[in-house]
Order: sequence, then structure tokens, then C-alpha cells
Amino acid sequence: MKREADAAYSTVEELRTGPITMPKDHEWNAFIKNDEHFVDPDIPVRDAQNIHYPGRDNELAQEVRAGLLERKSKYLKSYTAGW
Repeated sequence: MKREADAAYSTVEELRTGPITMPKDHEWNAFIKNDEHFVDPDIPVRDAQNIHYPGRDNELAQEVRAGLLERKSKYLKSYTAGW
């Protein structure tokens, strides 16, 4: 029983120093980097403020109203915020 307990403790220690310490997305990032159909995760995310296109600053291209849409519930007859 002592040998089994020591084997269990050594297994736990090997897991703690091995796979448990790896980042949770390690395998996913390796998969994405090796597949040509995915975008490389190391590329920084673009900011909408840095994208320029013709007519971007035109006043006719500005938003008329911004915010959440309200949807009327079918059963409660009340409005709830949504996308």
C-alpha cells in the first residue's frame, strides 16, 4: 500500500509540473498555427478607429440612433433590452 501511495503522489507531482502548468489554450493555439484556414492568434486585433475608408467621416454615414433594441415579450407584454 505504501508503494501505491508513493506512486500516486509521484504521479500527482508529475501532473502538477507537466500538463497542469501548461496554458489552457496551448493545444488550441498550436492547432490554429498549423492550419492554414485560421487566422494567426498572434496578430493584434484591429481597432475600428484605425480603419479608414472613403466617406468614413461623411455626415450621412453617421449613426442615427445608438443603443440596445427593445423587444416586446409575447406573453408578459413588457419590453426587454436585447441586441
